[in-house]
Amino acid sequence: MFVHVLYEGLLVPCLPSEIEAKLEAGGRIADIGCGMGVSSCLLAETFPKAEVHGIDYCTRSIEQAKTLAVTKQLTNVTFSVESADSLAAKHTYNNLDQDGMLLLVEPLAAENDDPLEQAALPTAHIFAPTSALCLPLFVAKK
Repeated sequence: MFVHVLYEGLLVPCLPSEIEAKLEAGGRIADIGCGMGVSSCLLAETFPKAEVHGIDYCTRSIEQAKTLAVTKQLTNVTFSVESADSLAAKHTYNNLDQDGMLLLVEPLAAENDDPLEQAALPTAHIFAPTSALCLPLFVAKK
């Protein structure tokens, strides 16, 4: 439940305007490392014209994500299991469409890449042991 509140309060309001505009117009987005699909479903709900595809390496998480989408009656979100190698940022960036963007997000991450600042976050004890990425909002254009 805590993750739901974080994403509802931070993910959509903090999206760069370029990404928001593309999703409002019916763009496609891949939520890589989607876990149980909370962020994917939130994006699908917020942007009903967009196509959202959640990807994770954990089969159990994807099963839960699919259940969440069915419960919310979302028809613009799909989920699949893929290997961790195919989920790496470099691989993803290299496979973007010509006008695609790679967005890296970690809820409540520090503004700077400073270990002391990261450790001082109130959520550090929650995210640090489970997250491979602890970073602020970052967008790379193709």
